[in-house]
Amino acid sequence: MPPSTFTAFKHTICPQKSDFTVDQIPDLTGQVAVVTGGNTGLGKETVKALLQHNAKVYMASRNPERAAAAIQDLKELTGKDAIFLQIELTSLASVKRAAEEFLNGVMWADLALVSEDGYDWQFASNAL
Repeated sequence: MPPSTFTAFKHTICPQKSDFTVDQIPDLTGQVAVVTGGNTGLGKETVKALLQHNAKVYMASRNPERAAAAIQDLKELTGKDAIFLQIELTSLASVKRAAEEFLNGVMWADLALVSEDGYDWQFASNAL
């Protein structure tokens, strides 16, 4: 493989570190994002960055309890709520249901979830 081809290949499989930082994200007011895997790791950091820049963020997760814990943690870190969207990505029926709920704006959360002010979590995040 010629050196120039190897260099291009190397940068494709081993990308260089970006100079872009979270602080360079512009204001995202009015923007909507859906993040899968947002209750941990890179997904959670992505949700955090988007919330910090005023995006409306739907956390698509399969486990309501872990999502609720992550949403509460993110609320403490950012002062803003992500919105839970239940989805099991290995189930096409679940993906279809979640897509329909998202597109129709009919979101639901576990009835046990309440805001820090004691309101139903879904009502608090979408209406108040």
